[in-house]
Amino acid sequence: MPVPVWAIHYSTTGLYFPWNHTGSSAYAYVFDGTAAAANLDPAAYLLHDDWRLPDGDGGPGFQPAAPVNTVAAKSSDHSHLYIVDLDDAEGNLRFHADISIRLPGSNLLTMMLDLIDFSPEAFISQPWRSLRNAVVPILQGLGRDSQERAFIALLLSSPGDRGPWDVYSDWLQERGDPPSGLYLLKQLLTAFPRHHFPPHRRGSGSAVHVGEHIAQLLLHEVDVYHPQDARDIYRQWIFFDDRWASAHPHLANSLLRYATRWDVLAGE
Repeated sequence: MPVPVWAIHYSTTGLYFPWNHTGSSAYAYVFDGTAAAANLDPAAYLLHDDWRLPDGDGGPGFQPAAPVNTVAAKSSDHSHLYIVDLDDAEGNLRFHADISIRLPGSNLLTMMLDLIDFSPEAFISQPWRSLRNAVVPILQGLGRDSQERAFIALLLSSPGDRGPWDVYSDWLQERGDPPSGLYLLKQLLTAFPRHHFPPHRRGSGSAVHVGEHIAQLLLHEVDVYHPQDARDIYRQWIFFDDRWASAHPHLANSLLRYATRWDVLAGE
């Protein structure tokens, strides 16, 4: 499609604009080192080579420089979980319309427990809603043997009780697996596309990456409503806690900003 003049942003150091090919939106960014150096937060995600983001632990205390929607605190714990939705499904110039969510009192290790046990009314994040709807049926289908299935059944029957999670973690780590929260989070994200999409809409390009403080779900959906365009829809859900953000502050702020606007280098 032709690019509206008002949608092209340019300066002496950069040019960036949206464009459309076969029904899918894309965004081109051309900028030099001067622009990158002057915009470390906005440019960090654009300059990252791999879709998998590095893990890291920089300790607590991260304060976001980009807009976030903070929901009601779950506990007095000072940790925070951030939920970023990068969605190109709309194919319009706003690109990412939802401000990222910050969930106080949670972190990546406790995210699974919170998905089962915590659902504030104001929590309107699509990733959280979708995973919360899927978590129980997916977990009910997991378990490599009867003992593991018994552990998972106990977790589901005792929401909010961290004791069974700790016992299950010990059992998993004796077998070389991550702690229960991270292990089940990876199982949930891996199974989610099959649970969420019917076969004719399920693409083959979905992928999962789970570290100690960051998790990513890359979703690939086939657009069956416009078969003449052969359009593939990709979206990415990113979950990270404040310890990860403290280790990668420019990257964290870049993600939070990119989730709200495509023209990340344009200024406010």
